[in-house]
Amino acid sequence: MNIQEKIIYFSVDKAFGCLTRPALEYYIFELQKNAHAILLDLNGMHDLNKTHGYLYVNAIIRKCLKEIKETNNVEIGRIFSGDELCFIINDLYSPDIIYKFKNIFKNYNIGFKFLKTEIKPFENLENITFWLDNMSATLQQNPSYSNII
Repeated sequence: MNIQEKIIYFSVDKAFGCLTRPALEYYIFELQKNAHAILLDLNGMHDLNKTHGYLYVNAIIRKCLKEIKETNNVEIGRIFSGDELCFIINDLYSPDIIYKFKNIFKNYNIGFKFLKTEIKPFENLENITFWLDNMSATLQQNPSYSNII
């Protein structure tokens, strides 16, 4: 495997098939244009993992993310643990994208909280790391952003 193949290999989260956190940060940095982001915190993952096992749940999430990516112009990355995701929307933001997420995840009894925000170009990667950490904390601490299915 050459260096480019290794970089690609290590930039993809093996469980979900989306970008790893470092790859997501670099992707956001390279955009250098305004875009939109939706951060999701999936609910009920602990119970699903306990009942069905991690492999089954990972396969469900991988399938959901693949369907979302195929029907929308988005890039998806994992923020922290398996249940925090970030969707970078590259084209015009469509308000109905949340309903699309809801419809896809509800088939598997997975609810979520979400936070929508705009992304402006960042000067450096450190600013993106700080921004993602702050958005994740806001999502966790502010129940007004909740959208439980």
